[in-house]
Amino acid sequence: MTGNDPMTNSSARLRDDPVIVLGMHHSGTSILAEILHRFGVFMQANMHHHESKFFVDLNDRVIMGGGANWARSPLMPVADVLAKRVLVRNRIAKQGLLKYLAAGYDGISRWGFKDPRTCVTLPLFVELYPNARLLHIVRNEEDVATSLSASDKRALGIQPDREFWKALQRQHVARVREYGPRQRYYYEFHYEEFCLHPLEVMQQVYRFLELPCTEALANFLKNRIYTHRINISPQPKTLVESSNHVS
Repeated sequence: MTGNDPMTNSSARLRDDPVIVLGMHHSGTSILAEILHRFGVFMQANMHHHESKFFVDLNDRVIMGGGANWARSPLMPVADVLAKRVLVRNRIAKQGLLKYLAAGYDGISRWGFKDPRTCVTLPLFVELYPNARLLHIVRNEEDVATSLSASDKRALGIQPDREFWKALQRQHVARVREYGPRQRYYYEFHYEEFCLHPLEVMQQVYRFLELPCTEALANFLKNRIYTHRINISPQPKTLVESSNHVS
């Protein structure tokens, strides 16, 4: 390794303003994380769905205890989440930067992570990162329920009860909306609006992140974003109300 390698650079660090992607499972968080990782934000996308294994492990095993607890309803109480603060803080301090550097992070640029479980653990992460840029994508609950009720999920199997998934999504959205807008930087938008007007939505997202929305990004959106996942449910639609919050 050379002296210019970030692994040997003592000035390398994880900035205090990570981009945290928030949203219920099957709500568009994966494509959002892919866009960010390709165009300006290092997401340590070393798992399926462009997730960071380091932060997924923190959420899933360290905070939630593993198994099917990711689908626990009611959600893990906030007090129990916050009780893990010292363990999580120490784990990030000892391993976070090294994991990101090993995955290719340059030790300087904007970084972030995506894991739907962070909707539940958000109270802890906003305490650790009060300057985080929070991106919350919200999808129609009927479509989320239709998608999840047909999916074989880890440690849970197939859970065909659509009402279970709708109730769980409402809890995820409610927790994010309770803790997200308290922060300096919080932006929320609809998955459906993103699919219908991807460039316009991403221009707003990148303005929020203070990053350039490039021609390459625009071309990627033209080739990858479709509307076929809107209105997949045979049930009447009940939109989760949403408004944009930008500071």
